[in-house]
Amino acid sequence: MHLADNIEALLNPTSVAVVGASRTQGKTGYAVLKGLIDSGYKGEILPVNPAGGKVLDLPLVTDVSELPDGLDLALICLPRAKVLATMTTLAEKGLRAAVVMASGFKETGREGYYIEEELARLVRKYNIALLGPNSLGLMNTAINLNATTTPDMPQTGNVAFFSQSGALCFAAMDWALGTDFGFSTFVHLGNKAVINESHMLAALADDPATKVIMAHIESVGAARNSCVRQRRSRQRSR
Repeated sequence: MHLADNIEALLNPTSVAVVGASRTQGKTGYAVLKGLIDSGYKGEILPVNPAGGKVLDLPLVTDVSELPDGLDLALICLPRAKVLATMTTLAEKGLRAAVVMASGFKETGREGYYIEEELARLVRKYNIALLGPNSLGLMNTAINLNATTTPDMPQTGNVAFFSQSGALCFAAMDWALGTDFGFSTFVHLGNKAVINESHMLAALADDPATKVIMAHIESVGAARNSCVRQRRSRQRSR
């Protein structure tokens, strides 16, 4: 799979694993899983926690090695120290896309920077479409996908929004919910270890549910090359 194909799996997944799913309210793994369920997402939801049993009436997978091969999307709700080992296992099982929600990477200094670089090398090797780390997640209202810690989804609309700024994402979401404004897709880029603004522009430009793209852009690296590579890979796969 090319990266562009796996970005499609990020935005329109048919199966989602919540790695680090929790029974404890207030934890990221609980909020993300509950948001997926409450939004009405119809794809397969696979919560992962070594404790076993059930959470929110769904059976728990006890280890990521037990997840099916070729999974579309994994939402990684684990602390930084567990992210690399988890992603290595998932990469070897053919994972297509992931959102790493943990903080503590390059935004915290040298140690976090080098861990993020190692994570980026790993996912690029396998062409995994990685959102984050330090990402709040994403929403796709066309498929009722709420892959964030935010409990409420905006109405379905034809405007896509993305930003690197978490604060701006929260503000935009609050405004949309308060004014009944509709979004097609809503994405927080986080640290942009792999997926950046130019990748999102190229993907959303081809989204039939999106007529307008809104973005808050602080910087764009290698924009032309990213878009050209993504579109060429799409053309080769058609």
